[in-house]
Amino acid sequence: MKTLRAVITGTGSYAPSRIMTNDDFAAYLDTSDSWIRERTGIRERRIAAEGEATSDLAVEAAKKALESADLTAADIDGILLATATPDIAFPSTACLVQARLGATRAFAFDLNAVCSGFVYAMTVAKSLVETGAARRLLVIGSEVMSRSLDCIGPVYRRSQSHHYQNSESSRWAFPRKHHWCESRTPVCSA
Repeated sequence: MKTLRAVITGTGSYAPSRIMTNDDFAAYLDTSDSWIRERTGIRERRIAAEGEATSDLAVEAAKKALESADLTAADIDGILLATATPDIAFPSTACLVQARLGATRAFAFDLNAVCSGFVYAMTVAKSLVETGAARRLLVIGSEVMSRSLDCIGPVYRRSQSHHYQNSESSRWAFPRKHHWCESRTPVCSA
């Protein structure tokens, strides 16, 4: 019996065009570029445009991952989307991405575990591929954290405000370095 092994066969990424620098934060918070960089290494973060949703970021990264893997949406068996900021409660954001990509034969579901969600999604994808339950999976990590933060309000704290950004990530299989300013999308295949 042949042993199946999951591998990443393509990656893609997308980040919104609006950039918020540490100096932008320093204009209204008691902080500085050097204070933020010393503690986090972050110099800038991306902020979604008005009306730009988690699924919008996910679709763009997914298209790039599919192209990188030389696959089409029709080749995909399933979409696993890790997000703590879904577009709506239901249907899942993964189903919205599935429809927009035209992945008509793929199952789709969200995983909500905040920072560890993408790692969980990759682990589930690996298991599905290596057990033969699926052959090609699109794994996506997508967040629009700026929607849940008031960057200039009275409760916005220096200790947390500089961490958040909006990004999208898709991959086919394993693993991912975790940085607020990194965004990728993999495709996992046997």
